[in-house]
Amino acid sequence: PTTRPTHVPAPLPTQQPTPLPSMVPTAQPTAQPTPQPTAQPTPLPTPQPTPVPSGQPSLAPSPLPSLKLTRVTERPTSTPTLGPTLEACAFEYLACAAAIRSSSNKGVGSHSGNPSGDVRFLLVATAPMRVTASTCLTSTEIATSVTLWDTCPSAPGASLVANQSADFFCSLLEYDIARPGTYWLVVEGRDEAQEGNFGLSLSCTGKPSSTPTQQPTLLPSQQPTHAPRPFPSPGPSGQPSPAPTTRPIPEPSAQPTVE
Repeated sequence: PTTRPTHVPAPLPTQQPTPLPSMVPTAQPTAQPTPQPTAQPTPLPTPQPTPVPSGQPSLAPSPLPSLKLTRVTERPTSTPTLGPTLEACAFEYLACAAAIRSSSNKGVGSHSGNPSGDVRFLLVATAPMRVTASTCLTSTEIATSVTLWDTCPSAPGASLVANQSADFFCSLLEYDIARPGTYWLVVEGRDEAQEGNFGLSLSCTGKPSSTPTQQPTLLPSQQPTHAPRPFPSPGPSGQPSPAPTTRPIPEPSAQPTVE
């Protein structure tokens, strides 16, 4: 070969390529990090956690829940709960459409009012209305007591809205609801011995008018008297009695009978 290179490169490439960079990394890292992160993350996590947590929380939740279970206490609390139990506020829905329900308060427990079983019904008033609830039905076998509450009677702060009328032998409750909402109708026995079957009717009408209706309401008869009237009725009954009287009258009638 010539001792001096030619000024013009060879027309053909050299037989051997230029030497490649070293495949062995340097012993010391670079003083400055790379300006951009790597396109692919590292395949394995770092063997040691960072000593200081990150300033911002992670955007995604952890893939697995904690395997540590909480321990359930085996003993009840020393103080009772302030609210009533679910059993004390159990109820049945009562539709506002002259419904007649047959139920029983036997063996259901007493949670409010008289010491007898009480059955609770939930009434939903969507507008101002007059409600009339009554147990004056042939299916009622016990002496009942009917009350209306603004919430569950066993709940703290419950208020009695209305009580049944004292003018009738059976239970009759009438109340004008001015504020729409939910009301609790409770049927129970008048004393602890009054537990058994009863019937309940509920009717709802619109907001009552300021003037009375032309026709009287169909209320049940008042409590019957134990003594007869002091004066006889002005006219005879429509149907004669099926059997004669057991004793004759002490004096004859002034006028003979007409056959």
